[in-house]
This record gives sequence, structure tokens and C-alpha cells, in this order.
Amino acid sequence: MCAAFKMINSSELKKKIDENNDFVLIDVRNNYECLSGHIQGAINIPLDSIISNPELEGIKKDDVLVLYCRSGMRSAAASEKLVNAGYINVYSAGGIVNWPYPLSTKTV
Repeated sequence: MCAAFKMINSSELKKKIDENNDFVLIDVRNNYECLSGHIQGAINIPLDSIISNPELEGIKKDDVLVLYCRSGMRSAAASEKLVNAGYINVYSAGGIVNWPYPLSTKTV
């Protein structure tokens, strides 16, 4: 059986955030998109640099990673890349367009 990423919906992600669960939240949109509004606590690692980004250096292969983008397409692609690179706890939260909670505009 091939390893695969899992899906997490907005309410499940909000619960993880509220409970301060130990996970890394990654916004895979471009920087300018992220500045327009992002989920509080997210780090910005654009899809095109997801594997080579220095931000990943401190992340272990078994850390829980939750990714999102605008519509869900890039987060799925980035999740697949991370699984193929050996990360084992990868979740795609889909797109921020489906996030019904407040967004932050602070720099990530």
C-alpha cells in the first residue's frame, strides 16, 4: 500500500489550533497571497519550493504537517510531494476559501 496524505476539514483544523495540538501549519500559496490573509500560526512555504525550502530543515519526517492553499489544489500537490519525500503525517486542509474563521494579516 502506498503512503498517502490525509484530509482534514476546517472544523477539525480549528479544533487542533484551539487545543494547541503539536503540528506545523503550512500555507503553500505565494507570499503575496498569504499577506492578504492567512490562518494564524501558519508558515508560508510556496508550493514551488516546498521540498527545497529551508523552513523544512527543522521539521522531522514524523512531525504532523497540515497544509492549505486557496482552493485545495496546491495543498494536495504539496502534500503529495511531502509524502513522496518521506513525511508520514501529512494532512491537506484544502482551501482557505472554505475557512469560515477569522484570518490574520500579520506577516508570517
